[in-house]
Amino acid sequence: MDITTFFNNLTTNLWDVSSFSVNDILIVLFWTFILSSFIGFVYKKTYKWNMYRQSYVQTIIIMPVIISMIMMIVGSNVATAFTMMWALSIVRFRNSLKDTRDLWFIFFAVVVWMAMWIKFYLLALVWTISVSLIIYLMYKMNLFWEDTFATQILKIKTSNTQDFSNTFDWVLGKYTNSFVLEATDYSSAIIDENWKENILVELTYKITNKFDLDIWNFFDEIRQLNWNNQVTLMNT
Repeated sequence: MDITTFFNNLTTNLWDVSSFSVNDILIVLFWTFILSSFIGFVYKKTYKWNMYRQSYVQTIIIMPVIISMIMMIVGSNVATAFTMMWALSIVRFRNSLKDTRDLWFIFFAVVVWMAMWIKFYLLALVWTISVSLIIYLMYKMNLFWEDTFATQILKIKTSNTQDFSNTFDWVLGKYTNSFVLEATDYSSAIIDENWKENILVELTYKITNKFDLDIWNFFDEIRQLNWNNQVTLMNT
């Protein structure tokens, strides 16, 4: 086969997408995206815990778009359906994925490969460009971002010789959205420069950080108040 014949066949097969046209593809893509976005919006507005993740909401939107492509590929062809099920079932990960975006990018690539394999060239082309554009626009527009952070635990050690009841309140108010003193522990002791024993008090706060938290300045200001004793910040 010479190169002219190859490109003629490629051009012919590009427009051979069985029973659906470019218009069909774009209609399915558009309405799937709109309805999935509405579902994502409802999820975001009704979510009331501290572990909200933007990537999860974007997954809610992208996965139906990708699955609609699968349905167009499969149609009523049972053999294609079983082949695609086998292809997707062989995807395994040695380590768990840290972000749901990783999963749907892999899923997206596998589905496009399947479309190319069964010669649905136009479907693969239009879907790849369109879904990539949707992903890029969500990234640039920062869609479904929520200006909140997970609750964290802040532990501050300070000497019992100072009044610690509200010593750190102004610093916490400056760098966090909210804070609550959860516990006070008097279990440890230190020896100062005069060989006098001082009891260390450990204050445990539950805090919610601000979006633009400067962690180093936050810690420095706390250490100026607790005489440079230990400060620990942990996830809940």
